[in-house]
Amino acid sequence: MTVNARQSPQRDTRIRIQGDSMRPVLRDGESYSLTLVPPRVGDIVVFRDGEGRLVAHRLLGCYWKGSTRYLTRGDAARTVDPAFERGALLGVLQVPVHLHERLHAHAAFVRELGRRSFAKLSRVLHASHRKTA
Repeated sequence: MTVNARQSPQRDTRIRIQGDSMRPVLRDGESYSLTLVPPRVGDIVVFRDGEGRLVAHRLLGCYWKGSTRYLTRGDAARTVDPAFERGALLGVLQVPVHLHERLHAHAAFVRELGRRSFAKLSRVLHASHRKTA
């Protein structure tokens, strides 16, 4: 879901949503308040993606890999977004977040980290097997 904003938000800002990746929580064309508060798992955060677009997706969690990295996903999306660093985070949308949404986000984060760890382990084992064969 992209965000229509002319510049990077400063303090509290109203932004207009474009797209459907966060339905039914966020609707295309509606405006929401963006604030500069520390995000919590389950919050809907706005960040600048690798192509420079502003995106509003649910925060699944964060981890350390040389710097703090965040994982997000749209509620209507099947895949997790590429991780982004703290500097790309612009703020948190002021929408109610229920406990079940926070728990669901945390579970998705744990699954994604497990998937990434398994993929890395598989590559290491495959490379090790090649060396001994």
